[in-house]
Amino acid sequence: MIKVYALRGHISSSFDLIQFYIIVLLLLFLKNVRNILIDDIQTGVKQWQKEHFHKSSLPPQTLKETKQFEQDFELAQKQWSKRLKKVHTTKKEYYQACKTERSLQVQVRNAKSDPSGTAEQLKKTQEKLAKAEKDVYRTRDAYKMALADLNTESSRYVEEMTKVSS
Repeated sequence: MIKVYALRGHISSSFDLIQFYIIVLLLLFLKNVRNILIDDIQTGVKQWQKEHFHKSSLPPQTLKETKQFEQDFELAQKQWSKRLKKVHTTKKEYYQACKTERSLQVQVRNAKSDPSGTAEQLKKTQEKLAKAEKDVYRTRDAYKMALADLNTESSRYVEEMTKVSS
């Protein structure tokens, strides 16, 4: 109440005084609500946590339920992540092979139109292009197979993740 007396000197009218008392009453009410929330609800929540969550006895002090969930989640993700990683690597290889093929096509086109180039250089570039085209087909097939493998795995993955989350 010391603050109340200090602020009273700044209040000029009875209307301001009424507003001031209303604010003080609201603050007291909010403080009372805060105490109720802390005392009743927080203790209830802590009791519920003690009943439902069990801490491990080892130093990291993690919850046993959390650790079990993480292990189940990792187990369900393992095959999926392995296949997904394979899809990403084959995709990268395929796009790199396509880029190399396009570059060699431009080189062959330039070598054909260049009068100062030799037939041997043109032949070497065409051989590189043929090899690059084979590489594109090989990497495209590998990429398609990895995608198909991932698609066949998706139903099992959804089932496993449903088990983990429930």
